Amino acid sequence: MIRRRVRKASSRIGHQCRIAARRAKACTHLDIDFGPGWDNPCRYFQSPKFFIFCENLHVTQSCPSTGAAVSISIAVLTHNETREFKWLMGSLEVAKELIDEIVIVDDYSDVEFLNVVQSFKVDWPIKFFQRRLNKNFAAQRNFAKSQCTGRLIFFLDADEIPSARILAGLPALLAWMESNDVDVCYLPRLNIVTREEEIRDPLTVTPKDTIFSSWEDQLRILRNLSKLKFVKRIDEGLYGFEGVYRFPQS
Repeated sequence: MIRRRVRKASSRIGHQCRIAARRAKACTHLDIDFGPGWDNPCRYFQSPKFFIFCENLHVTQSCPSTGAAVSISIAVLTHNETREFKWLMGSLEVAKELIDEIVIVDDYSDVEFLNVVQSFKVDWPIKFFQRRLNKNFAAQRNFAKSQCTGRLIFFLDADEIPSARILAGLPALLAWMESNDVDVCYLPRLNIVTREEEIRDPLTVTPKDTIFSSWEDQLRILRNLSKLKFVKRIDEGLYGFEGVYRFPQS
């Protein structure tokens, strides 16, 4: 799963709860359930290629492989999210041996955040860049993508926390994507509006804290292909992909 705390819930949830979101903080949750069904996990459609899971993906040692070394990049856009970034880095600890690099593109955060990033660079392969966002999220993501050297890129927001289950499955997922010409993966995210004013560790949020919740798909995992480009300054989208993997809500 990925759990997320966002300061502006209205930008992440449905119109029906925008009023409530102005009075509350939000937590979002992405999940991949690696269950039975690796051998034939999806249906295939032409024009464009589209993969939809019939069963949950099961990561095994017998999954398809290209023979090349696994190469995983984590890409994060940041701006003054010190607490959230610490939670994110803590969640990545379980996959430290799998992650080849963490590319951070920062919109000129304050000194406190920069010091935190510097402290993590001691033990992590962090590539840190400062670049003005200028209200152009597509350009910022394209720059981050251009700095990634991994064959698989996992885009995360600073205030998201991926589960160990997702992280452990990335090498097998990369091999499967390369073997089946899958360019990108959509992950289901559960948006949750909470009653609290103060941001706290999203892993501590319980159902009784929730005002409203809804599912939405997020395109977060992609192969590092030159044909893939983000477009639109606000509410950016990715274009140029063909093979798509859509994980089920679980």
